[in-house]
Amino acid sequence: MGNNFEELKNSPAFFSFGKKITVIGVIASIAGGVMKLSGIQYGDYLLIMGLATLALTAYLILSNLPYKPIEKDEDANARLRPIWNFSIKLLGWGLSVLLIGFLFWLYHWPGWEILLIVGAITTPIGVITMLFYLHQRNKYQIY
Repeated sequence: MGNNFEELKNSPAFFSFGKKITVIGVIASIAGGVMKLSGIQYGDYLLIMGLATLALTAYLILSNLPYKPIEKDEDANARLRPIWNFSIKLLGWGLSVLLIGFLFWLYHWPGWEILLIVGAITTPIGVITMLFYLHQRNKYQIY
């Protein structure tokens, strides 16, 4: 079972499907926001579903991005792979928590403060580690 999921998440179809779901989430979020501001019934539910879909796809797509090894440099790959895995998972987790915190803030549900704080702290840390990874990768890259 584990091998089937590994094959699926590394396939182009996984990311193609994820992009389509992300577009649906963005459209649902925008339409739900407009409906909520206009006072149209069920706009709240559409906004909740759209933001939850964006949070889920942000986590699933970002945390499963495959590592692209540097050709003919196993030492660099051994050093860079853990940085990549940490930064991409932290970025996906931070963005999804930030989106859920935004959803809680919109509806005045309890716990929105901590969700926004945690998401707003982890997302920049993920971006900084990703920039560190890119800097290290460029240092090892042979042109």
